Amino acid sequence: RNVAVAVGAVDVSPQITCAPHRHMDRQGGSSRPKRPREEEALDAPREKRYKFRTFIQRIADVDIDVHHKLHALELEQQRSAASDRETPFTLQTLDKWRELNLTAQFVVFAREVQPLIRSLPLVLRNRDALAELISRHLRSGSANALAPILEIVSALAVDLRSEFYPSPFEPLVRTLAELLDPADTDALELTFQTLCYLFKYLLRPLLVDLTRPFRLLAPMLGHAKQHVRRFAADSFGYLLRKCPADALDSVLGHMLDAAADAADAAAVARASDVALGKRGTASAPATVALVDGVGLLLAAACA
Repeated sequence: RNVAVAVGAVDVSPQITCAPHRHMDRQGGSSRPKRPREEEALDAPREKRYKFRTFIQRIADVDIDVHHKLHALELEQQRSAASDRETPFTLQTLDKWRELNLTAQFVVFAREVQPLIRSLPLVLRNRDALAELISRHLRSGSANALAPILEIVSALAVDLRSEFYPSPFEPLVRTLAELLDPADTDALELTFQTLCYLFKYLLRPLLVDLTRPFRLLAPMLGHAKQHVRRFAADSFGYLLRKCPADALDSVLGHMLDAAADAADAAAVARASDVALGKRGTASAPATVALVDGVGLLLAAACA
């Protein structure tokens, strides 16, 4: 007899269950399923993108040696190209940085400096006004605009050549010496790199009388921080190595006399402080710093 299946009856037919899928190896055996690459990447140890460096390590990484990077042939090509162009090299440098630096201070600086550098005759005519303008913006203290402004200083030296010395070279170097921050390694590197470029561009007029640039760098050579003295000695040592032999004796004599005069002045100041009942400790470190700076300079010249 046919047995009628009631509606709602329970289905007692055998259920087929699928075993979890397993990867088969070449020998036919099963292996564990591979994990996604994303999970493996998350479990892998991550490498630190930023590593803390001490101040001494950052000072050691400062590189101001531009003399081996800017060869004589490249310098001559740069100078000849700058003289052949109708557009000053300073203006081209400014246009480049106007696209790269949009900080408020540099926008104001570019707006003020552009009318003064539209042509080489204008650059020559306004060189003193340019030095004053650049010094004023450097004193404003914006670190984000320091690199483009200092590069424009180097471009001015390329355009003006010997007309860059003694002005605006001397007032700009005085400004850089006043604004040195021994704790800012990036600003120190940019500042002394600029000085090295200026020494490279203005080698011939500077070698006429090295005592003038030495007096400009004396505050840096006598700085209270030893790493600032070392950077100043490394930058000025290039000029001493290029100095003619017949003029080297007088230059070295002037440097040693300056250190001796500073020592005598410090001794007088110390004696005056003692007579007045004060501690004469402020002048002694300055004397030691200047003597040490001259020693570093002589060592850099012999390197």
